[in-house]
Amino acid sequence: MWTISNILSISRLFLVFPALWLLARNEYGPLTAVFFIASATDVLDGYFARRNNAVSEIGKILDPLFDKIFVASVVIGMAWHGLFPMWFLWLIIGRDILIFVAGVLFKRSTGIVLPSNYTGKATVTLIGFTMIAALFLQHSSTLNVMIGASVVMMLVSIGHYTIQARKELQHYKQTSGNHPGLEN
Repeated sequence: MWTISNILSISRLFLVFPALWLLARNEYGPLTAVFFIASATDVLDGYFARRNNAVSEIGKILDPLFDKIFVASVVIGMAWHGLFPMWFLWLIIGRDILIFVAGVLFKRSTGIVLPSNYTGKATVTLIGFTMIAALFLQHSSTLNVMIGASVVMMLVSIGHYTIQARKELQHYKQTSGNHPGLEN
């Protein structure tokens, strides 16, 4: 449980409070630094897990969970301050809830934790850049384009997670025999 990678994942949870405090004070420069620190911990947790051969089931859960908590908390704060349209907030949170609930149900059905994938990471990265753009390019056409691109990537990532889950389910069925309740 207490591996370098898991500690880095958990650290993102502790970045929520400084991020929201800086947002409330309109201190966008330091807030941007917190965004980059959160992003660095996300990159480094995966790097250390692979490098140290410490990829764990709990790490596969903690990493995306704390990503989602950090992003959702800050996006809620930003929407509250009028930096994002509310529909964009609900789309981000809805996507994250959908992926999380589907992952929990998949784990209960198969015992397999679906890891995050590059499409999901790219989507979170784009949302992060869109969050930064919202701080400095409020209500601009550039921000609108970034929000639109984020929406497209969210839809692509949901599709990719669906394909990934179907492949894992097929593999599970082939290697584990016939399981009631896991029909196509």
